[in-house]
Amino acid sequence: MQPHSYTSHFDSYCPVLSTDIRRFRISFEGPAYWPFFVREVDGNYSWMVNRVRSRLGLLLKGRLCAENGYQDFRDRDCRSCPHAESCMYPRAFMPVFENRGKILNISPAFVFRLGREGQPQQGWQGYHLDVNIFGNAEDLVEELVPELCNVISDLSFPAVDSEWWAQNQIDHILPFAAAEPKSILPSGDCSQLDYSSVSTLEACAAAMPGEIQLDASYDIEVRFETPFQVMGEGRNMLRSLSFYELLSRSVTRFRNIQRWYANAEMGRFAPEFWETAKKIESRHCLSRMAASRHSLRQGENIDLTGMIGPARYYSVPGCYLPILYAGSLVHIGSKTSHGLGSFSVQCLK
Repeated sequence: MQPHSYTSHFDSYCPVLSTDIRRFRISFEGPAYWPFFVREVDGNYSWMVNRVRSRLGLLLKGRLCAENGYQDFRDRDCRSCPHAESCMYPRAFMPVFENRGKILNISPAFVFRLGREGQPQQGWQGYHLDVNIFGNAEDLVEELVPELCNVISDLSFPAVDSEWWAQNQIDHILPFAAAEPKSILPSGDCSQLDYSSVSTLEACAAAMPGEIQLDASYDIEVRFETPFQVMGEGRNMLRSLSFYELLSRSVTRFRNIQRWYANAEMGRFAPEFWETAKKIESRHCLSRMAASRHSLRQGENIDLTGMIGPARYYSVPGCYLPILYAGSLVHIGSKTSHGLGSFSVQCLK
């Protein structure tokens, strides 16, 4: 692929980034140095973001079932419920897609990401929970986002590893204090709440990298903040991601979201676009992180094990960066709505 062709490649694939996205941030305070990786009662470890998702589902299902006159919501099978078609819970957490007469279970139209804000002050730390909601999902916004404030304020953690908590001066029962949610505009401004505010993956990606030249090349670091689960040949989980794999899995994710939630164009990718991606060199410092979380709805443990850490890619053409920046907003791999596959992208000096 010659340098002069970079811009034309961007023009051909950018339709796949036209999906609508609504972004919100909930800031909250809690004990300093709170670990996002927590131990459960059964001895297994899980991610705090998955605990947020599980608690959100429990509270939302309880409220919606109560509105329909049900009290035994923990044991109620949503698919056989007479209110299933109009209820928000299966729409949010159990979405399906009809393809050629077959009903497929698909990934929910949202992802979560946790982060820290500023430096600890007198034992307290600022945090934030970002939620990104994709495609034609306007009705999800006003249900999910306000409920997340209640979830954060109501989070509880098992009293395990008490010696570890004490050594790190963390009170595992100390409540979090959540502020009102704010909209994240493409400019990054979070000063107000506007449920109707909508952008696109392309606009958000364009605002993230700053002054990126499509015709230039960059060394980049991709840091997986939560484990990714990406399956290779033979259904074996990949222990590393070549640049080609990272790029292709991001494009697959975009196209699935387009197909399920937007019904929009898929973009075109020339063969040399992929051939160049295969030649990009990389260096990985990834490690395997074992985790699981018990699902009350499914009655079984959810495997959250995957690879986590940084990977570096060298001499990456600038035309690939919008895909990676957009990919960081939707996550990649399996169990993205559980918080897996979250990553950040940084251009190195």
